[in-house]
Amino acid sequence: MDEKRVIKKLVTVMQGANLKKAQELFKREKKRLYELNHPQIPKLYAYFEDNNDFYLVQEFIEGDTLFDEVWQKGRFSEGKIKLFLRELLPVLDYLHKQKILHRDIKPENIMRRVSTNNYESGKTAELILIDFGASKQVSTTMKSMAGSVIYTPGYAPMEQMQGRAKPASDIYSLGVTAVRLLTQCFPNDEDEYGNTIDKLLDENHSDWRWREYAQEQGITINPGLADILDKMLAQNISNRYQTAEAVLNDLNSLDTSQVTSSPIVTPQPPVKKQVAKTFVPSSSSEKQVAKTFVPSSSSEKQVAKTFVPSSSSEKPIAKTFVPSSPQIQTPQPKPDPLEMISILTMKVRLMMAVLG
Repeated sequence: MDEKRVIKKLVTVMQGANLKKAQELFKREKKRLYELNHPQIPKLYAYFEDNNDFYLVQEFIEGDTLFDEVWQKGRFSEGKIKLFLRELLPVLDYLHKQKILHRDIKPENIMRRVSTNNYESGKTAELILIDFGASKQVSTTMKSMAGSVIYTPGYAPMEQMQGRAKPASDIYSLGVTAVRLLTQCFPNDEDEYGNTIDKLLDENHSDWRWREYAQEQGITINPGLADILDKMLAQNISNRYQTAEAVLNDLNSLDTSQVTSSPIVTPQPPVKKQVAKTFVPSSSSEKQVAKTFVPSSSSEKQVAKTFVPSSSSEKPIAKTFVPSSPQIQTPQPKPDPLEMISILTMKVRLMMAVLG
């Protein structure tokens, strides 16, 4: 069955030297754009020029944009955000290695094919990046020649708005898209001065406050994933992820650490040492008390402490270190009765001799 195709017209307002440069670019990029071959990138079939206008013939993607999806089905869950990132980060990695930037990543430029229905189940979902590649590469250059920069307010970092887009700029835009899908919060209103109201940014639009907004809305998210999103959203490009591969590695490490993390162990109360008390009679009216402290670990030595009461001036304390293994005592033999009688008889005779 033949694939559906769509023709895009790139309207130009350039004339003279700039128009000639655009025509040269169109021809020079032909081979490179044709070589783009990724299942999540619309295919480029042809492009041509007519009456100083440029036309692209691309694959038609049947489906809905994520902007439509989030309003039809509600905000994305944490699991959905992870799948979203896993599906699009490899596409960005592929593009950046081809030295191509998207420059306009947002929910409106990401489509889901109608053949993919079960997103939460973890099945492969075909998210397609549209409005980029061939058309973006050519149109961006033409707009740059005309003195304008392409970006969407609320999704582009500062360096891109200043005309210095880099791979990290696409990563920033992907992070913005993720937090907007997570919170279902988009810049939509304007204040009395015509400034866009964006609840995910602070009053000066200089820093993100999406975490605070998510908390206000009762949205929970894994702290590790939130840290990854924050690094994607870093306003300073030097603090941001520089490659899509680095983001994907951290995302995979996050999931691995969650799977292999040790279970939470409830602290147990300390084991009390057993005390054996032995009462030893003595010649005095007081009794000596011997206390033996038995350690809980069998590998430790047992310590026997004997406290001997005495006069106030003396404080004898005898400490005996006894090995953990019990000592074997050899029983003493009982005396022979005949031997005892013989010894007693000898003593009597000796006494009689002395007295006599």
